[in-house]
Amino acid sequence: MKFFFKHILLIAAFLANCALFQNCLKNERFMTCSSDCEPVCGEDDNKPCILSCGPPKCQCKSGYKRDPRTRKCVRFNECTPTVTIRPVSCRRNEVFVQCATRCEATCSNPRPTCVEICDPPKCQCAPGYVRSPMSAECVTPKECYPRPECGQNAIYVQCSTTCDATCEGPKPVCSRRCGPPKCQCLEGFVKDSNTGECVSLSLCRNQFPQHCRRNEEFTRCSKRCQPTCEDPNPICDRMCGPPKCQCKEGYVKDKKGDCIRKDKC
Repeated sequence: MKFFFKHILLIAAFLANCALFQNCLKNERFMTCSSDCEPVCGEDDNKPCILSCGPPKCQCKSGYKRDPRTRKCVRFNECTPTVTIRPVSCRRNEVFVQCATRCEATCSNPRPTCVEICDPPKCQCAPGYVRSPMSAECVTPKECYPRPECGQNAIYVQCSTTCDATCEGPKPVCSRRCGPPKCQCLEGFVKDSNTGECVSLSLCRNQFPQHCRRNEEFTRCSKRCQPTCEDPNPICDRMCGPPKCQCKEGYVKDKKGDCIRKDKC
């Protein structure tokens, strides 16, 4: 009985294949092991293809290509010509390409990793140019982020410091990581927080009072926690406080707010 049914199935499969074979169109042939690499008009004959056995079906005979417009198999020289509508002109630094890339080079990604698949014909940046996200124009990599005009005593740097030297904090404790490209004060100059200009330290001093009380001195980078009689050695961070008068070295504040020697507490 099993033998009988097995033969019935084989006969049915054979008849189905015969039906498919008879239904193949002109210039087609029936393939029991079809290919994913059937030649197609307009496609590269040398494009990479995975050799695998697909389901039985009709495919173009050798020497013919599948015309995607008519779905018929035709001679190579009988393919329907591809009509490309070319623009009157591309914009500055652009070229018209038949096989456009899917990932165009940009200012933020000048060397994108992209699959080699053709997109529809269009204008793209010419070789050596990248697309600017700000203007949508094609520019050279150097033109992506134009350097601003820096003020006096300042210079444009690609790797800026994350904490600027200022009149209030001329020697800030700063990490070594790079900040964004920007104008930065030259060495020996600090930023005036009132004007935003880079000035010498000597000009900063004229902005603050020079007269302090007895046993005090003026400092532009004050201590955030000043020594007192109750706590002569406070644990404090190294960040600069605001410019002000503070007790001289070796002196501490008493309960009255006066600066006295430690041994006088």
